[in-house]
Amino acid sequence: GYSVLLNPIDPLFPGGIRSVAIIVGPYANASSLKTSGIDFSAQADFRLFPGFRWSSNLEATRINKYTFRSCEDDADPACGVQSYVGTQGPYILSSGAGTPRWRGNWSNSFEFGRATLTGTVNYVSGYKNVAEDQSGPGQRVCGDLYNDDTLCHTKRFIWVDLVGSYKLNDSITVYGNVLNLFDAKAPVNPPNYAAANYNPTYTQMGAVGRFFRAGVNFSFRPKERLAPAEPVVAPPPPPPAPATQTCPDGSVIEATGTCPVAPPPPPPPAAAPERG
Repeated sequence: GYSVLLNPIDPLFPGGIRSVAIIVGPYANASSLKTSGIDFSAQADFRLFPGFRWSSNLEATRINKYTFRSCEDDADPACGVQSYVGTQGPYILSSGAGTPRWRGNWSNSFEFGRATLTGTVNYVSGYKNVAEDQSGPGQRVCGDLYNDDTLCHTKRFIWVDLVGSYKLNDSITVYGNVLNLFDAKAPVNPPNYAAANYNPTYTQMGAVGRFFRAGVNFSFRPKERLAPAEPVVAPPPPPPAPATQTCPDGSVIEATGTCPVAPPPPPPPAAAPERG
């Protein structure tokens, strides 16, 4: 429950009513914010033939839910749930940028030798020019943001960027960019108050239009020097096997040796005595 802490008695007015110092109460969820969505990313790398590489990368975000409830009193209509996906809400918190449901980009990079060329397609989905934090929970009246009931939707925006570079050596790279290659125009969005008649958060490239940029990058990092490899010394060959000879008795000895002397033959058997 709640408790009240009073200030000490005023010595000048001991009979006076003590003033309140602190009111202690339990914590309560005064408001709530809920979001959900999906982030997707995919990448592929192909080496089509020697010296040529193609890399492709796709990224996308889809917001499924973005709701806000300012209070928990179900009896108060102002405490209802406000939904912002696909609208220009929250109008105050986002400076009128809104909450497009889809955003994404797809880039393809081609490398051939020292040259690189990358093209990127960018996408932002359209949205309604309404905001429940202005019209009230569950109320979507486009005239509440801009005094014209005919401009109730902002179109999607797609633009393409092209970036190229060439590496002269390990230290110098020249590059050139063409941003918003096809000069896509930002869709009209009168309710936005961060800019005049367009949404700078998502469509600034369309307000600027096609533009070019070129330059040179220098790298002052010293080139790494590899220590010379020590020569590999081959081990000495094994000594040659000594020359051999085969003796008459079949034994094998070194060529410089002397074969063993054959034993003398056994004496002949004694002659048998003559008989008379």
